[in-house]
Amino acid sequence: MRTISLRSVQIEVTITSFAPNVSAEYKSTAFLDVVGRDERLPLWISGTGVGPKAGLSYDSLDLGDLFINSKHVYEVSIENRGDIPCTWELQDPDTPFADIFNFDVRSSTLAVDSTKTINIELFSTSKLGDFDEIFEFKLNGSDEKLKFRFKGCIIGPTFHFDVDTIDYGLVSYEFLHSKNLMLYNTSEIPMTYKLKVPMDGAFVQKEFDVVPESGILAPGGQQVSERSERALMKTSIPYSR
Repeated sequence: MRTISLRSVQIEVTITSFAPNVSAEYKSTAFLDVVGRDERLPLWISGTGVGPKAGLSYDSLDLGDLFINSKHVYEVSIENRGDIPCTWELQDPDTPFADIFNFDVRSSTLAVDSTKTINIELFSTSKLGDFDEIFEFKLNGSDEKLKFRFKGCIIGPTFHFDVDTIDYGLVSYEFLHSKNLMLYNTSEIPMTYKLKVPMDGAFVQKEFDVVPESGILAPGGQQVSERSERALMKTSIPYSR
């Protein structure tokens, strides 16, 4: 409101509304035409448009090592911290690992003082390696963007044998010798395996048999394998595979 004094007469001028569309500084000039005067009276008007304000419950998450093809679910909340309703929309990054994340809510309008919980599912596919993904939440009517960062590494299954070496000792020609070894799956996902002896049969007949030579181990599972050797070399020589 501004009071304009014309000698002994006062006129109250009221601006009835100021409804900015975006968060910005607004400036304008209004003019009052007075009958009998050549010059108009200027009225400078200024105001600040304040956009919606929102915040995330946390803005980064280090997931550490994740097994390939595993599934994980996380939660993050977005809260309206302003004085007006807030409409937001998720924007995906154009990066190699962005498609392994699935947000169950991608946009909504938050009333004043309200909060929305977003469930985020991570589907680890066949991609391996480190990732560092930043997702942005655009607030309509504001230049501000909320950013959420995921980082971690997708790894393959982990496993080990109960022994590092199988020593058959002295092996007689054409006699069968067998040893057992245990294979452990120490990961949180099933593991498909295939066991073989490199270079077996490259020079003479196949000398080693592994039973079973392939299969699927459940998470935390174990498998006993029998490795049998039949010496087919008539010459007495030490060798290893």
